[in-house]
Amino acid sequence: MRGPAAASCPPTPPTTAYRLIANKHILTNILRGEWVYEYLVTSDAGATNRLCDAFHMCVWEPIHMEAVTLDALLAGNDLPESTVGTAVSWLLRAKFTVGLFEHPYLAVPVNQTAEHIHAPAHVESIVLLENHNGILSLDPATNVAVIGPLADGYMNYGDYVVYKSRHHGVTPLASIQNASTGTAVIDTSVPTVVVYSSGKTISEPQISNSSAALVQQFYPSEQGGNALADVLYGTANQRGKLSVSVPYPPGTLLIHYNNLTSGRATNPGTITFKDTLVLGQQYVLSTLQPLHEFGYGLLYSNVSLDRTSVANSNVVTATVSVRNEGQMHGQEVVAGVRAGRD
Repeated sequence: MRGPAAASCPPTPPTTAYRLIANKHILTNILRGEWVYEYLVTSDAGATNRLCDAFHMCVWEPIHMEAVTLDALLAGNDLPESTVGTAVSWLLRAKFTVGLFEHPYLAVPVNQTAEHIHAPAHVESIVLLENHNGILSLDPATNVAVIGPLADGYMNYGDYVVYKSRHHGVTPLASIQNASTGTAVIDTSVPTVVVYSSGKTISEPQISNSSAALVQQFYPSEQGGNALADVLYGTANQRGKLSVSVPYPPGTLLIHYNNLTSGRATNPGTITFKDTLVLGQQYVLSTLQPLHEFGYGLLYSNVSLDRTSVANSNVVTATVSVRNEGQMHGQEVVAGVRAGRD
């Protein structure tokens, strides 16, 4: 969000980190000065209170709201009338840009909210991590058992949500019951499809290796169950990719997509399912390599990429042929990685 791009971007307010709530250099000099951002900035939940209780910048118990406002707006400086006008202009500019004064009531009818929430991007945020023997997508007639603490009863929205909102939404069980014509079955010989429902990545190599399929669904919306069913049953395009790398164990962090290479081969160590120790070089029982790397995500289609040409000048231009060789419709994300010196 630098330069002219920041000035022309949609007025979706960024949220400051807790420790930046009163940092005038970053919020004003850099964000609004260097990056030319012209709209409002919101604070994270409880960030203004922390100016008093954690950073001791004002009176606490009862909280001194005037001091909180002064410190948050001006990073501790006085509050002249021109500053109030500037702050108000950021808010009004955002409202004018999105047309709130011409059309103040933009909410869709209640009976249309589901279709607006359950949009293609909702499905594309789900990442297919493993699909051994092509177990997914499921046939609607397949008998299934939906098991787990997040299968039904409440939605896993994470924290920072409206009170009791977890009791409202489409759960995985409800959506699968709607999508499937089969019956529930519990049998240890039946292939298991594991769905991670989380806000952060989960590192479980044994689950990745032993489950029939593995799906990562980050915190969903109210229609999260329907998005999951679309992926499991292949009724929507599946092309989600990881925006972070997943380590084997947390002990091997930090794992970056652009780590500098030493040119040496990685010799991983592990514990097999028969409790045999395979000793590694960099880590005795682990590896430097990620379990699932940045940009990883499987498709139901078999897509091939062929490099056709690369023009290397001041601007590198790559032309790539993308071919769908599978039986299902699919879309692939083509990612390029530059290696070498700056």
